[in-house]
Amino acid sequence: MDEQQKEELVARFRSYLETEFVPGPEEDFVDRMTLFNEMAGLKNEVRIESRQLKGALDDFRQVFTSLDDAQAEVNRMFEHIRQQDRELARAVQKPIILGLLDLYDRLSASLAGQLPAPSLLDRLLPGRQQSRKWLQVHNEGQRMILHRLLELLRQCGVSAIETVGEPFDPHCMQAVGSESNPEQGHGVVLHESRKGFRQDGASLRPAEVIVNKREV
Repeated sequence: MDEQQKEELVARFRSYLETEFVPGPEEDFVDRMTLFNEMAGLKNEVRIESRQLKGALDDFRQVFTSLDDAQAEVNRMFEHIRQQDRELARAVQKPIILGLLDLYDRLSASLAGQLPAPSLLDRLLPGRQQSRKWLQVHNEGQRMILHRLLELLRQCGVSAIETVGEPFDPHCMQAVGSESNPEQGHGVVLHESRKGFRQDGASLRPAEVIVNKREV
């Protein structure tokens, strides 16, 4: 760079330094009032958006609550239908089950008496021995039928009510007599005249029982 160029650069720099700085138009600057107004407007927009979002969330909650209520109502309806089906099935089965219980009573009564000890004639006469063996086989067959009968009742939801040694319960027992046993508590079932049954937890036929009655 020669001397002339250096002089031109120095002159241009000196001219730049001597020039006064003039600010731009006022509209290029944002005063505080304008800034506050802009912030207030932005705050209002945020508040409006928040209210809209809250409203949308409330709508979703109402929809979900309605769906839950509808599901609960459907469940109640199906449970009611199932209950009606169970009651209808019990109503249809009841005559058959009562007939089976009557057969159970007859078989139980026939097996209640035990065969007497063989007499001298039973041991001496072949025909008496054969008759005794036939009775034993017959009783064993009845016990098998009785066991099968109880299994069929169990498959229908029917179970025997335990009574002997238990306190008298009027919901599933019927007192047909009383005895006095000082070794048992008052109102305790001593004997069972006819066995009772329940189906699915509900009393189907009350048991006929003899209840202990202590003398005062």
